[in-house]
Amino acid sequence: MFDQINTNLINYGYAFLRCMGFVIASPVFIRSSSPGILKVILALAMAVFLGSNHKFFLIPQDYRIISLAAEIINGLLLGFAVRIGFFTFSLAGGMIDFQGGFSMSQVMDPSSGESSTLFSSFFELLGIVVFLSLNGHIWCLKLLDQSFYVLPFGNFLDAGRLYGAAGSLSSFAFMAVKYSAPLIFVLLLNEVFLGFFSRIMPGANLMILGQPIRFLVAVGGVSFLLYSFIPFCEGVFGDIFNLLNSILAA
Repeated sequence: MFDQINTNLINYGYAFLRCMGFVIASPVFIRSSSPGILKVILALAMAVFLGSNHKFFLIPQDYRIISLAAEIINGLLLGFAVRIGFFTFSLAGGMIDFQGGFSMSQVMDPSSGESSTLFSSFFELLGIVVFLSLNGHIWCLKLLDQSFYVLPFGNFLDAGRLYGAAGSLSSFAFMAVKYSAPLIFVLLLNEVFLGFFSRIMPGANLMILGQPIRFLVAVGGVSFLLYSFIPFCEGVFGDIFNLLNSILAA
């Protein structure tokens, strides 16, 4: 009886490490700036909830150190696959920031530990809100639960399954460009207009007049882009789950 309890505790520990890696790498469940104890509690709750649905087996003692590393890496890779998808929102907002002149307002984002701009953070946070409202976190838990079937404790992800994650970067980047392209085109036309204006009125100070006009055009354009934000999110989230399914394909 005690041997069975010991075996279950060890395997729950493996499940905790995989969930911990997923929580650390994924931007969905908790922010990077959150206290470490909250991440541990969340990963522990996920491990108990998901691990109770599986039959555990005893891993040989000689392979336990390697198994610990495998579980952490597997969780990090699965969480990173989700983060790749949410990079689409940051990229779309970053291109708008750059063309609209908001890149000068870069500040340190405490949630990611990196500098970010206005619309880059706005689109990412709004994408997370939509993701949670569409029960995307439930699907992430289901796919994480599926990973325990496809990848038993102690097994590393095959390198062939990670090729899809690398190839999906171009797909997500294309979606970001496609979504932000109309506003970027309008901002470029605005630059052409300001150029003609400077020719007509050489004495005008475009440093004073031009930047507020860029800001107004960018903010107004983003307000129109928000009308198509939900379909954009559905496309991104669909690709995220397709990517996770391809990684976990048996």
